[in-house]
Amino acid sequence: MAATRDNRLTAVTLGRLSLEEFFTRICLAVEDLEFEVARLRGGGVETRNDVLGFRACKLAFLLGPEGLCVELSQRQVPTKQ
Repeated sequence: MAATRDNRLTAVTLGRLSLEEFFTRICLAVEDLEFEVARLRGGGVETRNDVLGFRACKLAFLLGPEGLCVELSQRQVPTKQ
């Protein structure tokens, strides 16, 4: 792994992929997804979709800085039957 420094990490090469090509999304766990999405939208954050269900999670995707996709995830507790 090669790195270039200029008081901060500016480029890391993993094989032929740079960090800019490799890391395009970050996922953060939240307790109450609907609340967080409403709070962020109220503050001017742009979302890529409405809250959606996927397996045992609820997900929302936000437009982050420099093209980064920020994913918010809330794990759903299964109901007992």
